[in-house]
Amino acid sequence: MSKKRSHYAEDERRAVARFNSANSEIERLNRSQKNRYERYKPNTSRVMTEIEAAVQARHFKRRPFGPIGEYIQLQDPSAAFAAETLLNKNTLCAFIVDNFDDSKILKKIFLQCYGPNAYSHPDIIVRKYAPLHDVQHYQAQSEFPNFLQLFNIKEPEVANCLIDHFSIEKMLYIPNFRQAQRLLINPETAPRNCIKAFTEQGDTMMPATDRNDYKCYPNKNPSKTPTYLIRDFTQAIAEYKNTAAFQKQASTAARQEINAADQQLGVITKEIGQTDASFREIRMKLIEMKKKRDDLMVSVFLVFVFIGFSLSLLFLILFIRKRLKFNLLKWLL
Repeated sequence: MSKKRSHYAEDERRAVARFNSANSEIERLNRSQKNRYERYKPNTSRVMTEIEAAVQARHFKRRPFGPIGEYIQLQDPSAAFAAETLLNKNTLCAFIVDNFDDSKILKKIFLQCYGPNAYSHPDIIVRKYAPLHDVQHYQAQSEFPNFLQLFNIKEPEVANCLIDHFSIEKMLYIPNFRQAQRLLINPETAPRNCIKAFTEQGDTMMPATDRNDYKCYPNKNPSKTPTYLIRDFTQAIAEYKNTAAFQKQASTAARQEINAADQQLGVITKEIGQTDASFREIRMKLIEMKKKRDDLMVSVFLVFVFIGFSLSLLFLILFIRKRLKFNLLKWLL
């Protein structure tokens, strides 16, 4: 019963955490509708203001780019969650600079906006700005788009960064899980130059090759709603509201199960207490009976000792009488 209660308590904890997370996302999206930078790390709006001021003051040698998510214009909005799965939060919130001197200036701005805690600062990627890489002969060849095509990035500095760090030109977006699996599971049908594919639900697949087997990693995130690459805020907010309502119901159901388990535990505890009391009572009676038995055995032993002593004394008296009678008779003769 204790394990059962712990299980329901864990369900309630997870439901409450997801409920709070959904409400936080709703608040963040409401802010993002007024200011698009609010979808990224806190204080991003202030960071952008400080960067613009530094650019105007010619403190940077080359203008920084960021957050990276701002430069991604998805051709297919359904790919938003898959894209976020590929790039992850830190990359989407990161900034790109051309050189280490500009990196130092940007770090000072982060220090002003976020304080000394470096863990709260966005990542800074330092790479030399250059024309867009020519990946025509190296990109994945398929009827499905690769993420370089899908992202539709106009700034070569950002596109080159993602090509270098993630090889997005070699990763495909195949919305349907079964279709992706059928295509990638066989080396003969796997698209040329494809190293990875993502489905609409964020599932990750690696194609079979002559050297490696097909691999699939299902996305276990319960929420499939994108966080940063959102176009339809109304729909996203509605989805998070549905999630919050569902998690609230789950939390309530778990709490009811916990209360029921507590009641059962109370009944069992009471029964155990009553059983313990009965056991103690029986044990006391057994101790009392054992004491009486021991006393009785001592009494019986004393009786037998007394009888034995009495018989011995009787035999001794009879012997003495007989002996005296014999001596008297002998004297008379």
